[in-house]
Amino acid sequence: MKGIELSRHYYKRVVMPAFSKRYRPFINSMAFGLIGPGSECYGYGPVKGFDGKSQRDGITSVPAFFKRFLGFNRLHNTIKEWLSIKEEMLSVCTNGEVFDDFKADLPPFL
Repeated sequence: MKGIELSRHYYKRVVMPAFSKRYRPFINSMAFGLIGPGSECYGYGPVKGFDGKSQRDGITSVPAFFKRFLGFNRLHNTIKEWLSIKEEMLSVCTNGEVFDDFKADLPPFL
């Protein structure tokens, strides 16, 4: 089973039931998925990826995620700003899968 499939099943069977029970008042402001670097986000390999060193941070905010990989947590206003983003970082931020986005604040290109 590929990493993204395994993560999706784990989310549906373990994560979502646990979060729904424990964090019910906050669930409508959350998003869940597997996005970022690693072969499993690109649809390849098992959870640990080909090098066995894939690392997941767990819970993060949408702004913190984009700040980490793109260097900013806001939309760029100029073409010069957009062109300053490294191609590989755009790829990292747009691969993977969003399992649920109750607040709908993840960008539509994911």
